[in-house]
Amino acid sequence: MVDLPAPSEECGSRRFSIQTEADVMAVARGARQLAEHLGFSQVRAYHLATATSELATNLAVYAGGGMVQLHVIEDPAKANRIGVELRVEDQGPGIPDLALAMTEGFSTGARLGCGLPGASRLMDEFSIDTSAHQGTRIRAVKWRQPALLPTAPISTEAGSLAPTRTAP
Repeated sequence: MVDLPAPSEECGSRRFSIQTEADVMAVARGARQLAEHLGFSQVRAYHLATATSELATNLAVYAGGGMVQLHVIEDPAKANRIGVELRVEDQGPGIPDLALAMTEGFSTGARLGCGLPGASRLMDEFSIDTSAHQGTRIRAVKWRQPALLPTAPISTEAGSLAPTRTAP
């Protein structure tokens, strides 16, 4: 088991208030630096930073601001598995149609519509809780190394053209 200090400023667990573009840049930079400090690959560190930036931008643009928390976590089921947990919260209007908001290309503003679905794809775990007039809470995790997914042998039977992957 990896010996990690308790969450603190020292090990990189931090809380960021998001109101402006400068706040978004600061939290994205903090996420990348934390991941690099923990030994994430450069690609995985940038995935975390990009997802953090997308979610923090939503706070500033759509929710009137909010909080982002970064925490170092361990997976108790898998020895030496370390990750960064990203918690995003706001007290904004909530997301009226979550399924629509998770659709690639959908945006309520003049944006590309990549934020929520893109952030979800970049992270290993992703969940959203939202309700009207009570805000939105997002929890996402990026693991230092992805879980190894078992694969089934490739079948040549009709309708089966690729290996099957099951979630951990």
